[in-house]
Amino acid sequence: MTGEELTKVKRFVFQKTCNIKDLQHNCEHAKRVASNAERVVKLLKSEKKVDLNLLLAISFLHDINHAFFKPGFINYFLESKRLRAVLPKILEELNIKECEGKIIENAIYKSPLSFPFKKLNKNQDLYTQILQDADTLDLFSKEREISFNIAKGNLLFYKILSTFSKFTFKYGRENLKKYLNFPQLAKEFYVQKS
Repeated sequence: MTGEELTKVKRFVFQKTCNIKDLQHNCEHAKRVASNAERVVKLLKSEKKVDLNLLLAISFLHDINHAFFKPGFINYFLESKRLRAVLPKILEELNIKECEGKIIENAIYKSPLSFPFKKLNKNQDLYTQILQDADTLDLFSKEREISFNIAKGNLLFYKILSTFSKFTFKYGRENLKKYLNFPQLAKEFYVQKS
């Protein structure tokens, strides 16, 4: 993927997500996941095994369904299905090459539910594994916790989840390696302990 194509993807994602109510899945989250993915590639010494621009495009697009669907239990449990409803059209609109589109779709459709269900992708390609880990690493970041605390005041779904949030952040941070395709990343990423 060219730098120009990546810029087009970023512009699209920012236009669709920078002003959504769901702060847990806005463009700031996408930026952090992309940053995590880039760092994971370096830590795994996988620079020659992935197209970094393609991986970053995947990272920016991974939660694009949240621009079209309200947060809630239905969107959470049907995330892959809802992504399938919007992502192909977006890839077509962005003129993504078919071979790259397949990699993007595979990684994004398989990335949800690492936490708390340990639905990992250890037998999938690097794009899929890195995306999932980059997203999980952000899930327990201090920035994500701050946005959660704001979101719970604005959206009922997060208000309901807030009942368990302190325990979830603490448990997840203490057991992070159990929810990663590359458990060694847990010690490389500083995740604020509760």
